[in-house]
Amino acid sequence: VRRQDIDLKRQIIQIQDGKTRRYRNGQANIRPLHESLVKYLAAWFAAKPGQPGDFLCPLLASRDCHLLAAKFDQLLSQAGIDRQAIRTARGQTFYGKSLYSFRHTFRVLFQAGGATLEQAKLEMGQTSDAASRHYEHDADSRLMELRRQYLDRLPDVLTATPESR
Repeated sequence: VRRQDIDLKRQIIQIQDGKTRRYRNGQANIRPLHESLVKYLAAWFAAKPGQPGDFLCPLLASRDCHLLAAKFDQLLSQAGIDRQAIRTARGQTFYGKSLYSFRHTFRVLFQAGGATLEQAKLEMGQTSDAASRHYEHDADSRLMELRRQYLDRLPDVLTATPESR
């Protein structure tokens, strides 16, 4: 993501999905930004002036998704966060906390919020129904209603901005 991809006045970000880029003719998806993130980015941009083409995270810009996932795992370990390793009967190891688990959690919560399959495909950058349905293994309507009730009780997430530190 580059600075030019973020419009603080309109509170949006333009994202071009890497996996499906070749199928979408280079079209970027526009997403809203949470007001806490807008405040944080505005303070950060003011404190660290740069050019529109500058990457927000230059050290991560040239890495592929596998290297980013490995770096994320490394950060979790350095922060002392238990990644919750799960060993399967086939001897494979999966982790309850990983970059993929955040993506998976987002998709499930997006569906819990009432998103349709088409909306979910667009949001996740998927081109096939099968890829999107991979996240629907627990889409029981009763469970989804319980999740909605739980989500409605969650407090807003507060974030520290550079000026509040």
